[in-house]
Amino acid sequence: MDIPIGLNVINDIVLQIQQKERNKDDIIDELNNEIYNLKNNNNQLQNEFKITKEKLESKIKKLELQLNKKKSTINQKEIELKNITTNLETQINKKEKKLNDTIKKLQIYDKINADISNVLNFLNYNYDNYENILEIEMNSNINNNNIIINDNIFDKNNTIIFINNKKIDFNNKIALKNNNNKIFIFNNNKLKTLEKMFYKCDYITNIKFIKFNTDDVQNMSTVFQECSELSSIDVSSFNTNKVQEMQSMFYGCKKLTSIDISNFNANNVKNMGSMFDACCNLKSILIDDSKFNTNNVHYMGNLFCNCCELTSINVSKFNTNNVLDMQGMFARCYKLSSIDLSGFNIKNVPNKNLMFIESGITVIYVSKNNIEDFEPLVDKNKTKLKLK
Repeated sequence: MDIPIGLNVINDIVLQIQQKERNKDDIIDELNNEIYNLKNNNNQLQNEFKITKEKLESKIKKLELQLNKKKSTINQKEIELKNITTNLETQINKKEKKLNDTIKKLQIYDKINADISNVLNFLNYNYDNYENILEIEMNSNINNNNIIINDNIFDKNNTIIFINNKKIDFNNKIALKNNNNKIFIFNNNKLKTLEKMFYKCDYITNIKFIKFNTDDVQNMSTVFQECSELSSIDVSSFNTNKVQEMQSMFYGCKKLTSIDISNFNANNVKNMGSMFDACCNLKSILIDDSKFNTNNVHYMGNLFCNCCELTSINVSKFNTNNVLDMQGMFARCYKLSSIDLSGFNIKNVPNKNLMFIESGITVIYVSKNNIEDFEPLVDKNKTKLKLK
């Protein structure tokens, strides 16, 4: 029996629909596969991104660390460069000051040498003929005073004296009546002592040791004692290698405001008692503790006594093992507020009474080894002992 045409068409349509359904399933499967593949690819990309991100972050951290290190190094270099620059500027300023000071000294010495040359030409002598050449300046209040030339040091046979460019026969007493006198002393002694060389020369304002040989000097005690008008003194040419006595060396030099003894070698010194006593306007004393060795000193009594204006003093390296006398060592140092005595050994010093009497010291730096020795010497209500 023949199927009607309309039914065949329907069957074809059904078949087509079924085919399309199969095609749809295939497409869905393909899409699912694509989606699956995309998801896998996305996961892989995410993993790769994560790894790449971690690597980048690690590199960034390393770079940041390196950068911070570089910054730290740069900062350190900047600080070092700044310190170097500051030090150089300080050195340059010191050099400039030293150069200016030297120029001033040279200008002064040029004038001195001109005066000396005139005198030497007059005498028909050379500069090298003398061991010692001194220029002494005196204040204008010298009228009718007598100048004492110490013939124990400058003997008559080896000494020529010029006052105001006029040769004077050697005499113990030389009367001067003019203002602004100037003495030149030319001497050929091999000096053994300077004791009382300018003792109580209260008319002297300045002494220039143009040429001065102290290589064999053993005694410098009282050399400038009570030179009450002496306002400046340059002792940088002094050789103190053999000196044993410095007692009262600058005692009573009331107008001295500073003194530089940084060239002094104290290896053989036994007595420096009252060395700066009564220097009531002395504000600074420059000491080089590498040279100023006090190992053999027995007497330091009144060493800085009555240094009323002294604000600081470096005695931290003083060796006091052999000292017998420290009485009044810092008495009446009114402006000295603190001092480092941590290196002092005073246990066996027999005489240390009144060591700080009427001083302005409020703090003394001491050590565990000597604090008990200092306790009886200070007023606890006024002065504190601090361990260093």
